[in-house]
Amino acid sequence: MTDPLIEQLEQNGLKPSYQRVRILGYLLEDESHSTAEDVYQALKQEIPTLALATVYNTLNAFAEKGIIRTLATGRFGTRYDFASDPHAHFICTECRRIYDFHPTFSCDTPELDGFLVQSEDIVLKGICKDCLSK
Repeated sequence: MTDPLIEQLEQNGLKPSYQRVRILGYLLEDESHSTAEDVYQALKQEIPTLALATVYNTLNAFAEKGIIRTLATGRFGTRYDFASDPHAHFICTECRRIYDFHPTFSCDTPELDGFLVQSEDIVLKGICKDCLSK
């Protein structure tokens, strides 16, 4: 039986190197919307030859293929999210935590008649309930 991560890479025209498989696996397991630096720090002991530039290049390749999504969080840097089910994000401006949520939203609206929606990114910023209760 083939590893689903290897299959996903091959289906997207990417060679399933050990580093790519491990980076993709990390993003699949991670729910914190990691930065490239986070991914590098998490995997560098397991893969001593891993370079930060390799992580950036791999994440960019994954994003170009639609395997992951990039979240431009402004001053909090670029974060990466496994492109699973469609969802939106809430970024807490106090603790920097990123929350996934599933809003009621539809691109099927008269204002967009004649448009071709190719992607949707909904990012809300504010203060999370944990920070508000402090």
